[in-house]
Amino acid sequence: MFKWYVMQSKPQKEYFLYSQLNLHQIKVYLPLIKVDHQSGHSLMKPYFPGYLFTNLDISEIGMAIIKWMPGSKGIVCFGGQAANVPDYFISQLKDKLETINALKNSRFFPISEGSAVNIIHGPFTGYEAIFNEYLPSKDRVCLLLKSLSENAFPIEMPASHIKI
Repeated sequence: MFKWYVMQSKPQKEYFLYSQLNLHQIKVYLPLIKVDHQSGHSLMKPYFPGYLFTNLDISEIGMAIIKWMPGSKGIVCFGGQAANVPDYFISQLKDKLETINALKNSRFFPISEGSAVNIIHGPFTGYEAIFNEYLPSKDRVCLLLKSLSENAFPIEMPASHIKI
């Protein structure tokens, strides 16, 4: 009977094990989440580092081929029994990660350019500024700080340090 099982990979070998399982024509799901990198690019990283899910019939394939597959540490077991995961869990996980990754694509920030904001933390606490830009890869904001001379100069700070 086909069931979903949690499979453990060797450290940082999730993608390699994924390809090995595909080569053996074993259905596999590697949950990935979009992560912003320092360079400004997004990377897809395993949501559960070191783990992935396989859908197979253990009685047909056997545990040995899974345990000794390159990149594998085997199927997660409790009390010597392979731990299976309900189908609905996999379905809900896929839906949830799809939603999270779609939101990360939108790069939504609730303050629009040109809005007046108050700085509530840090060395400029109590000052008013003009919102210029949200930097999602750093979760920071660029502001134009008002000065006494009617000029504004740009500053950057954590997004959590401002409010409308």
